Amino acid sequence: MKIKDEYILPKNLKKKLSKVNQHLNKFGGRSLTEKEAIRFNIDNNAQSGFEAGSIAFDMSDAPDEYNGLSWHRASTRYYHWIGDALISISEEVTNVPYDTPQYLIESITNKN
Repeated sequence: MKIKDEYILPKNLKKKLSKVNQHLNKFGGRSLTEKEAIRFNIDNNAQSGFEAGSIAFDMSDAPDEYNGLSWHRASTRYYHWIGDALISISEEVTNVPYDTPQYLIESITNKN
């Protein structure tokens, strides 16, 4: 399945991305785009939900401290929830699971 740039997320995945962005915004980060969420597993290849959450905070350009909150000191629940949500959005759309070797990502995304 080739990854389409114009793919529109279904309502349930848009809602999940909206919640991810609410959490990122709470820590001063910007909202991630649908395209970033769709390509998350392809572009970032995180090894776990926790690592994926950390990548998401970094992608959102969250400052070290915002309104007295630091994403570096956020609970592991934030990292896991955000990471797991982005992994599931990406996997559902692209069929690329997290922690996939690059050669498999290329074979999955170049089908058809």
